[in-house]
Amino acid sequence: MISFAMADESHARGQEEQERACAQTFLTWLGSQRGVDYELLRAEQVPELRGRWDYVANITGDADWLALEIKGLVIPRSRRQYGDWSRFSTWATKELRTSGQVKGEFAISISIPWTFNQKQGKLLVHAFVEALVQVGPNVKMGDLVNIGPEVASAFMDWPTKPPTHDHNLWLEHRIWKVINPPEDLHVVKLDESNGVSVELGISVGQAFDVDPSLQQAIQGIFAPNEVGAAKPNEQLGEARQKGASETFLILDSHIRYNPAVVSESSNRIDRTLLSNIDGVYFVSVSGKQVSKVWPYEKRALSTRP
Repeated sequence: MISFAMADESHARGQEEQERACAQTFLTWLGSQRGVDYELLRAEQVPELRGRWDYVANITGDADWLALEIKGLVIPRSRRQYGDWSRFSTWATKELRTSGQVKGEFAISISIPWTFNQKQGKLLVHAFVEALVQVGPNVKMGDLVNIGPEVASAFMDWPTKPPTHDHNLWLEHRIWKVINPPEDLHVVKLDESNGVSVELGISVGQAFDVDPSLQQAIQGIFAPNEVGAAKPNEQLGEARQKGASETFLILDSHIRYNPAVVSESSNRIDRTLLSNIDGVYFVSVSGKQVSKVWPYEKRALSTRP
């Protein structure tokens, strides 16, 4: 039995590892553009630079340093309507943590609505965990695998797609083949962390359009009047006061959103909320991609900082 305190600690550790991976992906890209190697440190590790932003980056022997603030880009809870698939991901995470046989952060994509009762739900969790234990150790970060067949073999109530006919086989070989495959359940590995978690990526239960929700997520990062809202401009303003030569806001996303939407949304933000920020970048850790989204550039993938 894992206590809530241990679960919270594991979540916090996993989040910090994800943020560091995001910051390192950005610095590796930035260093390749400039032909230098940056060293990455958390701000609290540098006593004279202790502040509210996340990371400090510098070049050995160089007095100049960069300030990085990482913000997770997630769909606002107010726009999430997952139903019980969201609860399923919570159950699966708890069972995987108990088993200790799989490490890493995973997202699942399902194409069927939730139709299971509580007893079936528990059996489905067991079938999912067994399937992930089989394939998980061999899945690399960014890999997408379909474990629907494995889940179907262990869970009798897993629905199957309506029978289909392979018309290509008939046209090419005059073989009439009826196909009744198990419903897909795709899993993508988001991060190679020491903990384990399962989150919902895409499902038919999502009752939102990604682009409008993404716009709201970006606007929410810069909502200074909301209680508990992130304040990256203030955080990086503090870094600038302490001598940062450049300040960067990094938008970290587990899901490969359209960078153009991020850029358009970022460029509609009040400039007074970006006054202490030299550049806003969209980073996909799993895809090792960096896109400059503010100040606006027509090309999605920036070729210069």
